[in-house]
Amino acid sequence: MAKKIFVICMLDSIHSARWLGQFKDEDIEFLLFPSSPHRRVRPELKELLKNRSKAKYRIVPMGKQFGLPLWIADKFVDNFFRGSLARVFIKSFQPEIVHALELQNAGYVALKALENTKPKGLSLITTNWGSDIYWFQRYPKHKAKLERLMELA
Repeated sequence: MAKKIFVICMLDSIHSARWLGQFKDEDIEFLLFPSSPHRRVRPELKELLKNRSKAKYRIVPMGKQFGLPLWIADKFVDNFFRGSLARVFIKSFQPEIVHALELQNAGYVALKALENTKPKGLSLITTNWGSDIYWFQRYPKHKAKLERLMELA
């Protein structure tokens, strides 16, 4: 039985595509949740979505369409909409792992989705890109979110 991993990531990012591509020969089912407003899917990720490898990749239903409107709305309500939607997909997909591929978009959505509701046995992995922690720790609101996210992961 394939391992299930729910990945919150930027669909237009070469870093997301490369990270996901390293598992193409593994028995893993990936469900991808867009963390950023971009609707363009990276060409390397499009190749993975064709599912010609052992690993299986798919984007949540309507994932390419809702990215921008929900991202804009969430700027006013602290990731409420995307966090709630991610929680629904996590509950129905029942992954063993949730991976937030980057902190400011994906990590904050994962925090909203799982804080106070993380299912027992579910692992959360977060990946820091660049200097997110160093830069955003300077801002009290971001620092508090990052601390809660790191405690949850």
